[in-house]
Amino acid sequence: MRAQHDAIVEDLRKNLEHDTRIRDESRAVLLAQNRNLSSNAEERCQQLTADSNGLRSNLTALDSQHKQLKVEFGEMREKLFSKEREIVEKDQILGEYKLRLRQFGSENHENTQNQLADKQKTTSEAIGMADVTAKMILLEQKAQNAEAKLDAKVQELQIRGKTISRLEEKLRKVFILMF
Repeated sequence: MRAQHDAIVEDLRKNLEHDTRIRDESRAVLLAQNRNLSSNAEERCQQLTADSNGLRSNLTALDSQHKQLKVEFGEMREKLFSKEREIVEKDQILGEYKLRLRQFGSENHENTQNQLADKQKTTSEAIGMADVTAKMILLEQKAQNAEAKLDAKVQELQIRGKTISRLEEKLRKVFILMF
């Protein structure tokens, strides 16, 4: 559109120069006519006047076309500004969505990290519980072994106690027999 506008302005300038030249020639012819007062000069003057009128009508048409192009250029510029505003608004909305997506991603990452930490803690606690359970089993086995040893010692002591009682009985019988 800008190139068309510039071309029309250039055509208008050329037509104006041509019109000026024709006017100058018309003036020169009029001066010559005044000097010579010949019929040829009068015909030439009429021809130049006709050419001038034709150029004026061309100039008027070009001016009208120029005004129409200016109006169309203004409309196109307004459409362009409107589209640029829409693009800016869409870019702004897109930016907001990107920001929300980043926030959601960071929240999701944080939640995932928290869940992973909870799983690790639970696993660690389970491992700890397994260690405690294993230690308890070992302690129970040691307690059973200790009880078995204690039972064995108690039986041994009972046997010794019975042996000592029998020996005491024998000693009493022997002591009573001796005295």
